[in-house]
Amino acid sequence: MLSTMSHIPTTFPDRASSFRVAIRITHPEILPELITQQIGREPDVEKAVGGQRVTPKGTVLPGLNNESYWFLRGPESDDLPHLIDWANSVMQGAVPFVQKLLSTGGRLEYFIGCFIKEQLGTSLEPSLIAKCADLGVTLVFDMYGELGG
Repeated sequence: MLSTMSHIPTTFPDRASSFRVAIRITHPEILPELITQQIGREPDVEKAVGGQRVTPKGTVLPGLNNESYWFLRGPESDDLPHLIDWANSVMQGAVPFVQKLLSTGGRLEYFIGCFIKEQLGTSLEPSLIAKCADLGVTLVFDMYGELGG
């Protein structure tokens, strides 16, 4: 099954600054269906290794996917530690699977969108970072918005 990801605009005139966390998993061999089964959540986007490459809007591209891709959007909030806790709780039940996934060439990322209207900041406690490290999570930050001077 192929899902498409809607475009996230880079400016939000009516929104205060906030964060959004998504869980992103890639693997050179494991199919998205197995990831879904092990995690127990339906992804928003999935692409299978060996499947036809397509853009998020569904336009067919030349070639085949060189890895499987699994993406679950999470909630949005100005409380980033709470969002990371949410992602950790989703993944906590799949620790043995995640360890196998990582040891066989896979990658587990928390994709953190930072939607900046004027100013945005947060802090991450060592215990929260340790939980991410124990799960083998890579934290990926992507900034959206205008940073005026």
